[in-house]
Amino acid sequence: GMVRDVEDLLILVWTLLEDREFVRHGTRVPRPAIGALAPDLVLRPPRLPDAGVWAEAMRRAEALWGVPREPRLSAAGVGRVASAVRAKASGQRGDAARLVTALGKHAGALGLDDHAVTGRRHTARRALELVESLAAQRDDTALVEELALADLPAEPQALATSLASAGTVAGKLETFDWDLVQALDGVAAEVASPIREALAQAARAEELHAALAPVLDAARRDALRVIVATPPPVVGPPPPVPPVVEPERPGPTPPHEPPAGPDDIVLTIPVGELHHRLMQVERDIRVALRGQQGSRVRITWRLE
Repeated sequence: GMVRDVEDLLILVWTLLEDREFVRHGTRVPRPAIGALAPDLVLRPPRLPDAGVWAEAMRRAEALWGVPREPRLSAAGVGRVASAVRAKASGQRGDAARLVTALGKHAGALGLDDHAVTGRRHTARRALELVESLAAQRDDTALVEELALADLPAEPQALATSLASAGTVAGKLETFDWDLVQALDGVAAEVASPIREALAQAARAEELHAALAPVLDAARRDALRVIVATPPPVVGPPPPVPPVVEPERPGPTPPHEPPAGPDDIVLTIPVGELHHRLMQVERDIRVALRGQQGSRVRITWRLE
């Protein structure tokens, strides 16, 4: 008999000539290498896409990613096209997601309509949906069918350019000085409007027709030029501040003096006679208290 490697080689050559695929327990598996043909592998005719679907998938794969066309419809050819498309989609979905995020974040400054069904932002969204779906598809025939039947724009080059430039455009949008665009609010409308409109026109257009990065550079230069040339607004002196008028505070309330009665005595004593007169007052009080058991004397004094 033949050695094992020669047997494997003959089987693999025959599968290519007769277009068969390897299956293990009902599931398609990649073509094994020489020396790796296990006894549990089974050969069966492959499930291939329709000829029309295959032709459209190859046309789109070539237009979007430059994948070479296969000479005939076969399991091997489907596998090669699917593998190439899957690799391209996997490599582009990160930048495609960044581009969609950046366009959404700065949609206001770029004059983009969130509901537009054409133009740069719409194409970026469709491109992201396509590469995410294709990158996640594990079955080769299903991937080819999905690519052929995907809802792509009539101009596939616009989608291809959006994907190819997504990293560059997203990076430019992420690092652009958006404060300059905001500062145009302080510039005369007839000066600021042409800068804003040029930026909005390029942002709405497809990258295929209007590269956005150089327009952003031009907008930055023009914004700086007009902002520097615009004199600051004239600020007059602040209006005079009226003086704060403190409300008048009422003076101290004089002590309440009850009305004089028949036994009240009011004396005005000069300071120099204070000692002598107080001794006399004490004697007069003692005389007045004779026979007045239980009476009290109240003395009130103040300085004048």
